[in-house]
Amino acid sequence: MNYSLSNMLGGGMVAGLDPDAKAYVNAVIATGISVTSTQRNAINDFIKAEKDASRYASIKRLYLPIWGTAAANAIDMVTRASGTFVNSPTHGAGFVQGNGSTSYFDTGVNWKSLGLSESDATIGTINYTGNGSANQTSIGVGDTVGTGLRVGSQNSSLVPQCAWAGAGIVRGAIGTSGIQMASRKSGTTTMIRRASGGITSDTSASAITGTVINRSILVMANGASGSATQYSTAQIGGSYIGAGLDLAALTAFSLNWRTLWETCTGLTLP
Repeated sequence: MNYSLSNMLGGGMVAGLDPDAKAYVNAVIATGISVTSTQRNAINDFIKAEKDASRYASIKRLYLPIWGTAAANAIDMVTRASGTFVNSPTHGAGFVQGNGSTSYFDTGVNWKSLGLSESDATIGTINYTGNGSANQTSIGVGDTVGTGLRVGSQNSSLVPQCAWAGAGIVRGAIGTSGIQMASRKSGTTTMIRRASGGITSDTSASAITGTVINRSILVMANGASGSATQYSTAQIGGSYIGAGLDLAALTAFSLNWRTLWETCTGLTLP
């Protein structure tokens, strides 16, 4: 089932917020979900902070699947358009979780239609728990290293990996929980992990050698050549698609994103 909200909901339901925060909160409320004052304020603070830092325009899609229902979890914070949950993943308290074999979230967005390119893009997720086995994808499109943008587990050691049009990074045995983001900006691929203890990162100036398949980006799976693959079992509390960010911007954004998710859910980043 496709849970779509074609109109941006403004007016009347929630007052005193940034207009984009108000529109998102109203869209969630319209699905029958109650949004607490703590959650409203956290959403408002997050969006205002991103605007103040001049990063908000770089966010193309941002999902916060914390609400416990498919209709609310499918809403993009930026445009209020909705993606599609396929084969009924579990909508938990603060996250959504695939079954590792059939279920995933289809953003419905062909990534190049957002103005992104192999040399200028960012993708990532908040993983309350990490991927449970080798070659699971938290977020991605394209099924090979040379043709994909992907963040997920790399092998039986469950090390995090980004495959980035032939310019990927394997990060060592640090785990696939926490905030995992990968970006290409100004000729550099950067991958970060933000966990409870802070942030770690790797960068690579390796050249891009491939062209990414222009298909819809998936969450909890990889968008391969016309089908989903590499299904994830991670408990995912957020997903991000945007323009390229350097390490400083990834560091600042991921801290703001962590605060949003932890405040809204009462959970703690692992």
